[in-house]
Amino acid sequence: GEQPAIKRPRCETSASTTSTTTAAPNTNTESKDEFRPQDRVTTVIDSRTLLVAHTIGTLVAQMHNAGVIHGDLTTSNIMIRNPPWLCDGAGGGTDTGNNATETLSSWKPQLVLIDFGLATSTASSKTSNNNASSSSSGNKKSKPHKQQHNAEEKAVDLYVLERAFLSTHPESEPLVEEVWKGYR
Repeated sequence: GEQPAIKRPRCETSASTTSTTTAAPNTNTESKDEFRPQDRVTTVIDSRTLLVAHTIGTLVAQMHNAGVIHGDLTTSNIMIRNPPWLCDGAGGGTDTGNNATETLSSWKPQLVLIDFGLATSTASSKTSNNNASSSSSGNKKSKPHKQQHNAEEKAVDLYVLERAFLSTHPESEPLVEEVWKGYR
């Protein structure tokens, strides 16, 4: 008979695992080591993973608007405080009481960014030139340069996040698109 799809356990709480992957088992009895196209791993795209992706985009936009550049923005550096399986009774964790009134239909991911070891703050790099002895033409030149530098740093954060999605979550393009929607 046909075996059911294998699902990764849902007991991890990083955003990198919110897009559960599935793979059909290799039922070829001649060679268990041979890869077949039906054995490939894909990312599950559903309402929960799309909601998490949108929330990631919103959270990153808030961080960037506050003048913070993460520097290592990968899905492994995003944690979910209230995994959905705590709301649907499927197990996989212990309810701490924080989710007691939350139901699966009203679930909204509470995300936390971690590992700010490479982070920089664009706000702290801003200096007031009001009291500086430089000419006004010098001030005009430095401000656009600083804005361009900040925009490039934000773009690098977003590019790293996109590459993390696409390299660790096969066929996750719809999730990346949802991140962009949330970022806008």
